[in-house]
Amino acid sequence: MSGAGRKSGYRKGVTQDVLYGEPVPEAGEVIVQVQAMRGSNLFEIVTSEGETGIAMLPTKYRKLIWIRRGDFLIVAAAVNYSVEHILYKDQIKQLKKQNLWPDSFNVDEADLEPKAADGDAASALGKLALGGTKETSDDLECDSDPMLFVNRNRAGGQYVEEDDSDDE
Repeated sequence: MSGAGRKSGYRKGVTQDVLYGEPVPEAGEVIVQVQAMRGSNLFEIVTSEGETGIAMLPTKYRKLIWIRRGDFLIVAAAVNYSVEHILYKDQIKQLKKQNLWPDSFNVDEADLEPKAADGDAASALGKLALGGTKETSDDLECDSDPMLFVNRNRAGGQYVEEDDSDDE
């Protein structure tokens, strides 16, 4: 019954717990930030003290929950870290209210959501949609397409510009 789109009760419960639960770090657990992907459900992480390590995603989360670079996790502290909880924006707010959030990871709520840079076509369109002043079409034009998805899991690529001069 491959591809039927159904979830077993266990997987549905795991999804509900991750998305809507209120995780709190217990004894032996620490809050970390994902720095890089190592492949095969392995993540390079950094703790609030600045220590780096490798964390493994347990099988109960595989192909169910995805982690991106920059996300925050609660992991079981050991030689090899194991992901216990994935933290989302409202869960981070809750941990800050309870004073359980490490000071070294202090981020603004605006940093948790992707935003367009000033002068970008997306921000200009957003200002126009919010009732801002109408700008000329030259101000809205940009080399980048505002509707493109930005993949945070990939490091910036190298671009080589070719010279198209025909000097024969």
